[in-house]
This record gives sequence, C-alpha cells and structure tokens, in this order.
Amino acid sequence: MDSMDPKALLLFAKVVECSGISNAARTLSVPKATISRAISRLEASLGTRLLERTSRQMRLTESGETIYSYCQRIAEEIEEAKAAVGSIQGVTRGKLRLASPLTFGRSLLSPALPKFLARYPELHIELELTNRRVDPVEENFDVVIRLGPLADTSLIAKKLGVVEFAPCASPAYLKAKTKPKHPHDLARHAIIDFFGGAERHNWIFSRSGEKVEAEVVPSFDVNDPIVRRDAAVAGLGVALLPLFLVREEIENGQLQVILPQWQSTRTNGIYALYPNRRSLSLKSRVFLAFLEEEMPSRLAGELLPETPIPAERR
Repeated sequence: MDSMDPKALLLFAKVVECSGISNAARTLSVPKATISRAISRLEASLGTRLLERTSRQMRLTESGETIYSYCQRIAEEIEEAKAAVGSIQGVTRGKLRLASPLTFGRSLLSPALPKFLARYPELHIELELTNRRVDPVEENFDVVIRLGPLADTSLIAKKLGVVEFAPCASPAYLKAKTKPKHPHDLARHAIIDFFGGAERHNWIFSRSGEKVEAEVVPSFDVNDPIVRRDAAVAGLGVALLPLFLVREEIENGQLQVILPQWQSTRTNGIYALYPNRRSLSLKSRVFLAFLEEEMPSRLAGELLPETPIPAERR
C-alpha cells in the first residue's frame, strides 16, 4: 500500500462534512477536479472504496467511515498544534466547540460569552444549545455543560456552581388566593411544574433542620422552565423555578418568592465536562478558567442562597 497523503485525508474529511465534493470545493475554493483526484489517489493507496457516489447522493462505505474517524482526529490535532504555536506567541486561537442546555445557555452562558471573546478575539466559538445528552468524545466537543447528577465515569467533570430553586407566583394569583404559610398549604394551590406525566409529586422543603414533604398536584405540566416561568407570571399558579431564571421577574414585581422562610431541597449542579483521552488544550483551559471566574459572581447575582431572597412584595 502506498503512503497516504495527509492533505488528501483532510480533503476527504471536508467532503464528508460538506456532504459532497461540490459543496467541499465551494467551501475551500478549490476546483472539484482537484478534490476528486485526491480522493481517487487516497482510495488507490488504501486499496478500497471510501465513497459510493451517484449523481444525486454520496455515502460512506464501511472503510470510509473508519478512515473518516481518523481524519477527524488528524484535523483536531492540527487545530491544537496551531493553538499551541499561538500560545507560544502569546495568542490563544482556534475553534472551541461547546454544547450547553438551552435554558442555561440562553440565560447564563450567552451573556458571558462577549466578555470571553473580547479577551480572546482570535478564538472562534461553535456553540450548540440542546437538551439532549451530548457525548463530547463521540461528537468532538471541547467542553459540554451539563446540569444535574452525572453518570459519565469516562469524562472529567469540573463543578461550576449549583442552581437553586424556589416556589414563585404572581402578585395577581396570590391576591386571589390565600398565600401559603406552610409547604402543606401548597396542596390547595394550582401547581406548575414538570411531572413527566405523574398525577402528583412531592416538593421537599427544609427549615432549621426540619424537613417537610409537600404533596402537590400539577395543573400545568411542561418540561421547559421558561414556559413554566411565563405561566407563573401569567397567574396560572405556583411554580418551583430556578432562581437564576426569575431574577428580573422578582425584581420588577412580576413574581414573588413564596414561603421565603423555607428552602427547597431541589438543586442542580452545573458541570463542565471534557474528555480525558488527551491533555486539555489551551483553548479549553482558558475557557474553563473563565467559567470558574465568571459563574460564581453571576450565580451569586442570580439570588442564590448566599444572597437574601426578596421577601414577598406588599
């Protein structure tokens, strides 16, 4: 087998990423014939077909899928080599691929990114906001933000903070109802939460070492916290909401924290996950350092327990 041309491997990877030679040629501003010849030579050197091409579509052969996984690694190593050289020159550069849950990404990460990019102007960020469970190794992400308990033992996890929850309702709703003074009073209120189809649920509260389970029944069951917040603002009932998501609504009087003397035991840890299969790249290190620097102050400003929760507005 003849030696493989590294440039041909990178061209092959670009063809796969662009779903075709024509698209890759346009992206790279390279003649189609150049890419076609490079892939033909690569297939000849390997002694196997990598692509099944027709006039309408292209698909990877089994050999093509195997080679493509290696091409991705090569492209990544080249990117990291460029970033390493940049670090020697005092410049952090390259593409930083991030994934984050939708609500966290919109409410906390997105407002912080302009400051990060101003600090590292030669970094290019590719951010995917999604609530699916992203695998940074399989999907080639540098850093993945995840909330809640972690089950991945193959990943390194850096804890960035904790999301606290509190029951909230609108002044209009509370004016029409008797304000709850004890968690058990919630049984008589309209409840907004994500119950996943359950007919009832327990909200757990603590106060001075005392723990109380309040059985509640949902009147509005939805898996999006922003929709739950908006429903509470609209006066549809009491919602147990992440405090970082309702700071503005509490400050402007659209929502009130009820049962302020009780603390909900519901919390979500915020973690930055990254693969441990190789040493952490400079671009990932500076981003993680930025999150460690930025998130505590942002979360503290978002009414975490260290900041007094506003009393109900009169």
